[in-house]
Amino acid sequence: MSKQQKNGKIELLRFLFSIGILYFHIQKYISGEALTEKGIHFSPFYFGSMGVEFFFVLSGFLMAASVFYAKDRREDVPLGSATFCYIKNKFVSLIPMRVIVFVLLFAATVFAESWNIVTIIKKLISCIPGFLLVQMSGLGGQYINHIEWYLSAMLIGMFMLYPLLRKNFDVFSKIVAPLVAVLILGYMYRNYGRLTNVTSWEGLCYRSMLRCIAELCIGVVCFTICQYLKDAKLSVIQRIAFTCFEALCWVVIFAMMMLTFSRKYEFYILIFITVGVICSFSNLSYGAKLFQNKLCFYLGKLSLPIYLCQLIPIALVPACLGFLPVQQQMLVCFAATMVLAVAIFHASTALSKIMKPHTAE
Repeated sequence: MSKQQKNGKIELLRFLFSIGILYFHIQKYISGEALTEKGIHFSPFYFGSMGVEFFFVLSGFLMAASVFYAKDRREDVPLGSATFCYIKNKFVSLIPMRVIVFVLLFAATVFAESWNIVTIIKKLISCIPGFLLVQMSGLGGQYINHIEWYLSAMLIGMFMLYPLLRKNFDVFSKIVAPLVAVLILGYMYRNYGRLTNVTSWEGLCYRSMLRCIAELCIGVVCFTICQYLKDAKLSVIQRIAFTCFEALCWVVIFAMMMLTFSRKYEFYILIFITVGVICSFSNLSYGAKLFQNKLCFYLGKLSLPIYLCQLIPIALVPACLGFLPVQQQMLVCFAATMVLAVAIFHASTALSKIMKPHTAE
């Protein structure tokens, strides 16, 4: 698949995983996380937070693709300048949507928690590191839209890995990336027995930064494997088998996300996500054209606003509709987030067009 062409299957998966993260957070903040005392049982998106793993792996894949297809990947282009430009473009592209969400969420939180003017000023000041997306470095307190930790970790991780990948793509993608991923994941498995824990500080960095770096590296490895697979010639029977295997990977992932396994199974879900990403980007399975449509592409674009704006209804619904049963509050939160995500997507798109001439100067 070329650099410019979107992958409809991946776009649809972005949307589905964002829904999983949304439901996980709604359940966590409205009704509380599912109990596991009764053993393994069905619980919708109990592992919904594992959607972040998919997005980290995908980000690593796309970072590798960006370097691999870069027209200016020449020795005379300063490595620092190329890295800074790559990160700057990502940061700037997020500004319109993040500004809109920040204003709405801050206003919603002021209303829901009845902040006085002193509290408002303090909170605004404490939001500065988070708005600059450096909170995962350890600077500052908790950002009001704390789920943006993912964006902070991603940019910091890319800032470290991008120049290494660009300097020597072959060595990094085939030796450094797989080693870093395996060693970090092995360390986390043995010491913590889980992947998901955003706020645990490990003395040098947040544990989630280790998680991010490992999974970005996995994404790089996925891209490298796909480069080997793109020239593969499969028979009809082999392609049918490959198609079934790919579908089975995603079915297993979403099935596992619905069950209350112990947290060590997060590592197994990550393995399936890795295999699934490779399969879906390989273009070796049947049915890819079914997903190459405007609907899948549009749903993929909604994944980021769904992720960013979900705390607005989560803050307002209990404050305004706390008299409703929990299940109804959750339903209202879900519906409100979806409507708000569509509105924010189109508003941020319009704002981006207004800002474009200024950012180019």
